[in-house]
Amino acid sequence: MATMHVSALFDKGRRDAIRGAVASRDLGPVLKKRAEPFDTPNPLSVFIPKSPGVPMEEAIRQADEAGVVIASNKVIDSVLYSDQVESIKSVFPCWTGTMAGYVEQGRTFREAGEWSDTLKSHAIVYVDDETKIRYLLPIPEEHLDKKDSILVVNHPLFSLETNGNDRIVRAAQVSLIERFPAQDGRYQADPQFGIPYDAPASCLGGIPKLLFRGEKWVGLATRGSCDDDFHYLRFVIILCAIASNCHGVAVDRQEAEK
Repeated sequence: MATMHVSALFDKGRRDAIRGAVASRDLGPVLKKRAEPFDTPNPLSVFIPKSPGVPMEEAIRQADEAGVVIASNKVIDSVLYSDQVESIKSVFPCWTGTMAGYVEQGRTFREAGEWSDTLKSHAIVYVDDETKIRYLLPIPEEHLDKKDSILVVNHPLFSLETNGNDRIVRAAQVSLIERFPAQDGRYQADPQFGIPYDAPASCLGGIPKLLFRGEKWVGLATRGSCDDDFHYLRFVIILCAIASNCHGVAVDRQEAEK
């Protein structure tokens, strides 16, 4: 399966929107120094380079079998603003270890989720258009009546279980991030997972993240690109990547040693 750049996920109009949205803000100084919110980033290694890359399910399987930790979205974020990015550039675009799921804006998880007899619970269900495989993220009972939110858990605190044509995200606990944006745009990122939320970044200080989302989705957050716009696309967080696309994988050496 051919490797695709993150920018290949969108048509030309949407790619132009990425460049325009980022370029509209003066980010020059950010590219020359580490962002203030980050300490020294965790040391990362390229586990799977972007060429040939692997689909999402294969990325999780290989990491689990090797006993390594896929670098989370927050860790990748810190590396993208550091000198370390040059040493792992061959991994981008990459899957992060941050599994997430959301439903249509304005609807609660109870309303938009599907009841699963297998899980005996509601779940967010996303279908890969290419493979028709269904990805299910069980919804904790306490979050069923939440809306405009996203569920998140970092590797290795989840596994992907195969049940026929279904892939079930199994996690002892998932976190809820409220005020998940209704549309693509520039937003601040939550402090724990680095997921865009809350008010548009133009209303706040700090470094904006440029979010791209879908309607309903389950999958790993995707970061980075090594095309001509790499320095701009480091701000982009893809929360609508197709699971069967092939991307690289970076592993967190510090977390693996714990």
